[in-house]
Amino acid sequence: MSAQAVPGGRRSVLAGAVGALILLAGCRGAAPDATPQFVGRWQSSRSTLPIHLLANGEWEIRRDGEPVQQYGLWRYAQGRLVWTFKNPDGRLTQEANPVRSVSATEFRLTEGDGSVTVFTRLP
Repeated sequence: MSAQAVPGGRRSVLAGAVGALILLAGCRGAAPDATPQFVGRWQSSRSTLPIHLLANGEWEIRRDGEPVQQYGLWRYAQGRLVWTFKNPDGRLTQEANPVRSVSATEFRLTEGDGSVTVFTRLP
């Protein structure tokens, strides 16, 4: 999953997009396939900003105390992390990345181009 900034205020954009994101993601509640092992604050090998995977199925890319740079929904389904987000052009996008490995301190995903992204748990 690539990190891109989302223009505009998070809450105002989120209010309009959450309904569509939920429909697109097919949620039956906040995060039906979310597993607790993925919930937390992570450092991705592809970004300098931490990603927060929330238990309610939302994710945010941001530093603590700073504005959100990108956000959307996440869920775990059939061995993949499925990310739903709004592109800068306004289109909703969904990516599903196979989970290569997961532990209490790290997980690894395979990207569309075959490369591996490593997520390390932050305190």
